[in-house]
Amino acid sequence: RVSDTRMISSGQNRLVAFGIVLHALLVYAMFDVHFTSPLVHGIEPVTAAFAGPASRLVVIVADGLRADRLFELEGRNGSETGARRGEMVPRAPFLHAIARESGRWGVSHARPPTESRPGHVALLAGFWEDPSAITKGWQANAVEFDHLLNQSSAAWAIGAPSVVPLFSKGIPHVRSRMYAEELEDFAASSNHAALDEWVFDRAIEVLVGNVTEDEQRAGATLETERSALEGDKVVFLLHLLGLDSAGHAHKPSGEGYAENIRVVDAGVRRLAAAFEERFGPEDGGTAFLFTADHGMSNRGAHGDGDPGCTETPFVAWGAGIASTASRTPVEIACVPRGKDAPTPETEWGLKDEERCDIEQADVASLGASLLGIPPPIHNSGVLPVSYLSPRRSDLRSGAAVSNAAQLLSVYRRKSAITAEFSLTAYLSPSGLQAYKPLALAEDRLSDAVSARQSGHHNDAIDMAQRLARECLDGITYLHLYDRWLLMGTITACFLAWIVFLGSKLVLEHLDTTARDQGKGIDADKVHSMVAFAAAGVVCVVLALRRSPVTYYAYFNLPLYFVWYSSAVFSKISLKTSAHTRMGLYQASRAFVTIAIAVAATQLLCHGFHDRIVFSWMFVAASGVLLLLSGWVGARSWMPEISRDRQRVVMSASAASAIAALAFAALAPFTTFPIELSADSNLVIAGVVCTTAMALIIQFIIRPADIFGDDPEDSNPKKGRPGNRLLLVQLFVLCAAGVVVWKVDGLQAAKVEIPGLLHAVAWCVAIVAASLPFFSPARTLPRFTSVYLAAAAVYALFSISYESLFYAVLGVASLAWLCLERCMQKLYAMNQIDYRGKKGELTFISVSHLRKLEPGDIRHAAIFLVLINAAFFGTGNIASVASFEISSVYRFTTRFNPFLMGGLLMLKVLIPMITVAVAFLALLKLQGVPAFPVYLVFVVLSDVMAARFFYQVTTEGSWQDIGMSISRYALMGTQIVLIQVFLGLADLYTHCLSINGVAAKVKIQ
Repeated sequence: RVSDTRMISSGQNRLVAFGIVLHALLVYAMFDVHFTSPLVHGIEPVTAAFAGPASRLVVIVADGLRADRLFELEGRNGSETGARRGEMVPRAPFLHAIARESGRWGVSHARPPTESRPGHVALLAGFWEDPSAITKGWQANAVEFDHLLNQSSAAWAIGAPSVVPLFSKGIPHVRSRMYAEELEDFAASSNHAALDEWVFDRAIEVLVGNVTEDEQRAGATLETERSALEGDKVVFLLHLLGLDSAGHAHKPSGEGYAENIRVVDAGVRRLAAAFEERFGPEDGGTAFLFTADHGMSNRGAHGDGDPGCTETPFVAWGAGIASTASRTPVEIACVPRGKDAPTPETEWGLKDEERCDIEQADVASLGASLLGIPPPIHNSGVLPVSYLSPRRSDLRSGAAVSNAAQLLSVYRRKSAITAEFSLTAYLSPSGLQAYKPLALAEDRLSDAVSARQSGHHNDAIDMAQRLARECLDGITYLHLYDRWLLMGTITACFLAWIVFLGSKLVLEHLDTTARDQGKGIDADKVHSMVAFAAAGVVCVVLALRRSPVTYYAYFNLPLYFVWYSSAVFSKISLKTSAHTRMGLYQASRAFVTIAIAVAATQLLCHGFHDRIVFSWMFVAASGVLLLLSGWVGARSWMPEISRDRQRVVMSASAASAIAALAFAALAPFTTFPIELSADSNLVIAGVVCTTAMALIIQFIIRPADIFGDDPEDSNPKKGRPGNRLLLVQLFVLCAAGVVVWKVDGLQAAKVEIPGLLHAVAWCVAIVAASLPFFSPARTLPRFTSVYLAAAAVYALFSISYESLFYAVLGVASLAWLCLERCMQKLYAMNQIDYRGKKGELTFISVSHLRKLEPGDIRHAAIFLVLINAAFFGTGNIASVASFEISSVYRFTTRFNPFLMGGLLMLKVLIPMITVAVAFLALLKLQGVPAFPVYLVFVVLSDVMAARFFYQVTTEGSWQDIGMSISRYALMGTQIVLIQVFLGLADLYTHCLSINGVAAKVKIQ
């Protein structure tokens, strides 16, 4: 039997490992279907048949700057008194004046992921990176691509070490100047604006002839640098990180963020004056583009498609740039859009008709036009012609034609690649279907060139712009040519996998003899030959089209799953005895349970879109539990029921009522806003509530010994074990509350947080996490110990009502445990035939596992609901930016994206670990094997994932696109995440014994 147990465990481990790999593949499939890399190589380069008006281009990127916060007016000197008196002035007077008078302005619309790397790539290279690039947001380029600095004759990149190397490393003519990483600190006490002043100072040093030691070692001299600076096609990239750091520390609505904007505006004024002084007021050869890589949500975070993150400012002035006074009618692409459209003229002091919105990827083509070079070779932006001076009609038409020619070149190359590799084109009798609007694209481009040469510049612009946009549509059409074929295949993978797991669960439900008969599954030769022949044909076709390796898995996995499942079901139907087959009652019960569980998953899917769905689910659950309490309690008044049976019935009724109250208490939290305002009082309130609950458990619930594994010590004076540990844990929890109060006080006072306080926070977290291992190996004290340990760590991450939510979630988890135990006893009692029997009702512990029953599906379904409630209780896990980065300030304020991201993920995990501990403890109380229930959980998760797969979109608002990606990725990776939760929970619960229950009557 030991060898059999090891064989089963080994088989389960293999299935889990296979499931993890499969789900990683299915998540990656989203990118194969929707977000494959837009880059194609071998594109024929184009030339620029026009002269650029600018000798040098200065691109200033204010990291994390929102459009509304730059453009809006404020009280004089930023005072509220001035605002109340109506004395409103621009927050950024220099940039505001340029927008009104000598330049053009608008809102630049970014796409998620709203991170530094994707934003800078869009600005400087002109194409959108796929969302998977968020994992490389602070790394070197994953692929080589063309950009403005690469095309320049000389360039200077100045700013943060997290961004500058992306566009300077490996390019000899690009000089880089960066400050030390240690200066990137999110603490409220930090002078974030100093980072931006450093950048402006270094840029001005370049203009006056400063050469660094590193540049001298590379062979640079004052003469070579002066010659490079005075040449044509010179590019400056200034990356300003101060606003991003200030936004994380103070929120975009804070005064610290507003003050940083004033500093940046003053710095831009200084920089413009320095260029004028260096090259002379009559030079007129410098063009300036001021924008941001991304904005910031009201919560002080970014990464998703929140309008605050995607809407950034854009101000252009200098050589070749149109002025507001000389503007021409704005083309359709320039029409204001987004959350601040139409323009709030009173609040901004700017006119809506003067605004010209653009896509972030359009900036690269504008910059190239100003320098007189073609757009970057991988550009997918359309030139915003309205930003070019109307006095230079030849510039406008030439740049528009060059942009159209470059996009047509991309389309031609994309068409050739699609015809060569597309599976849909191969399977179609007529081959590749070209994009019909571009059937005469070459002739249309020639007509635009001819119109320009004839002096009909406006006609040339119109023809070129229409062609450019149709080229983008054509590129998208080719890019998605195999989409529906792949979507159908991925759907087949999901469905076949679910059937495959169903066959495993059927085997688990059957008795040992049936499982033994199901071992060594082998299909008949005909089925096997058909399956292998189909797989061979698929592989040959994929090889001919040189498809990616992942395609072999997509197309062959459904074949394997169907082959295996058909073999299992045919084997069972032939060899299992009649008594092992599921009867009509059991089948009906299983069907109803599965239907309810699937309905719950669909409600959860809606909850991913609107958190209030969880509130309604908890209210409904509370109502059902109250009805159950009344129905069960009514039985206690039956005249024939004995006192001991009445006690069991009343316990079950009371447990139902308490569970109803616990779930009702959870309902309000998912109606609260996720834009958390720092409130230490709420955090401390959560600590107090958790402490009170621990004392109630210890002195009221524990003496009842609900779970039957926590008897008193033989020495009455000692009581039950674990009392001293409880005092230690309460002390640690209070220490966490003190750390929160102290750090928040220093943050509010803008005083530097001492390293010792951070060290104390780390020590409290580490000690708290280790203490549950010393608690008694009994259900209630072990759960209570985990509850307190997680509460202490979670308090250190909380900034508002999160600790209160955790306190209630822990209560709900315990109520679930108690309810299931009481109902388990009630069910066991009802199995006894009392006819002719008189005696005392007693319960005995059952220490062996039973087989899976249809009713056990509810355990997986409730666990799924609570796990996702833990996700959405205080934020929106489908949105990266819904979790406050200030949550990590008790541990660190130094900028480190990986450490901060890891700490935020830990914050998300903590409530779910507590739920997972309750889940594993419940399975041991029920005597249910954990693995088949885990498989049920995976099936329910995959039902949700399959639905979210069809909701992934590349259309609509950027927020819709980003959220659709996040939802599918979350559910697709849940099999991995749940392994983490259950693995950590198992560390705390593996010492608990199987503790089922059976009833018997002691005959007197």
